[in-house]
Amino acid sequence: MINENVIDEINLVALNVPDNITPLEKVRWVYIKLGNIFCYDYNYLDKGKDYYGINYEDNYIGRYQSCIEISNIFNYIINNIDPNIKSELIERENVKIRGIGEEKHICNLVTFNSGEKYVMDLTLDLYLIQSGCRTREFGFTTINGDEDIISLYECREMDEKLGLINKEYKDYEIDRYEEELNKKSYSSFDEMINEEITTINKLMVSFKGYQEGKNYLNKLFSKLLKCNRKEFNLKHSNGKMISCYLLTNDEEELWFIYDGNLGLVKTTPETIDNMLNNGWRTKSTSLEEIIERTR
Repeated sequence: MINENVIDEINLVALNVPDNITPLEKVRWVYIKLGNIFCYDYNYLDKGKDYYGINYEDNYIGRYQSCIEISNIFNYIINNIDPNIKSELIERENVKIRGIGEEKHICNLVTFNSGEKYVMDLTLDLYLIQSGCRTREFGFTTINGDEDIISLYECREMDEKLGLINKEYKDYEIDRYEEELNKKSYSSFDEMINEEITTINKLMVSFKGYQEGKNYLNKLFSKLLKCNRKEFNLKHSNGKMISCYLLTNDEEELWFIYDGNLGLVKTTPETIDNMLNNGWRTKSTSLEEIIERTR
C-alpha cells in the first residue's frame, strides 16, 4: 500500500550498521539496505513541487518517496553512523531517466576523512538493488569531474564480504540467457518475440513499486529483445500505472502490457482502446493515433 509506514524498517537499518567494517563498507551496507525499502513515487508531480512527505516528528515515513526524500533519509543515517563520514545533498542536472519527474534531481555527495568523495544516487539504483543486479550509481559517477570513482569490482568485493548478494549478481544470469538467445534462429517474427518474452518473464522478479519494475523490464529489453520497440504509459483515475509496448520489425507488430501484478502479457490494440474508454488515460498522442488507425 502507498500509505505503508516504513519508519521501523529505516530505524532497523540505522541501528544495526556493522561496527567491524570500514567507513566505505558501512556506507555500502546502508545504501543496499535502504535500497530494498524504498520505491520511487511516480505520483510525485501530482502532489506539487512543495511536497516532501517526510515527517520524523510524526514517526511516519511512507515507502513511496521522491529523490529528495530518499536522499534526505540516506543523508541522515550516513551522518550519524561514523564521525569519519559526511554526506550532503547535491543536485544532478540532465538526468534522463523516464519516470523520474523532478526538474533537478537530488542525490548525495559522501566525503571521507581520507579526502575521498563520491556521488551516490540511491533513487536511480533502487531497481538494480531490488532485482539483485550490480549498482550503477554508487560512486560510479562524477558531477564536477573531481569526485572519486568506486569500480564495479570494488562494489562486488564489498557485497560478497558483507553478504549483500547471494551467489552472483542477476546480471550474470541475464548475460547467459542473452548468449543462448543469440545462438538461436527463428522462422518468424512472432516465434522470435514469444521466445524472448518467455525468457524475459523467467527473469522478472517481484517489485513493490511500478517504477522499479518498469526500469528492470527495460533493462531486460535492452539485453534480450531483438526488435524495435515503443513505450507508452497509461494511468488510471485511481493512480495505478501500467506500460504498453509496441514491438515491431519492418512488417509486423506485436503489443504487450506490463503491470506489477500481471507481469508482461500479450495484448491487442482493441484491448488498449477498450482500456482508454474505461478509466485509463495516456499523455501520448502517438499512442492515440496508432489506436485510432486500428478502429
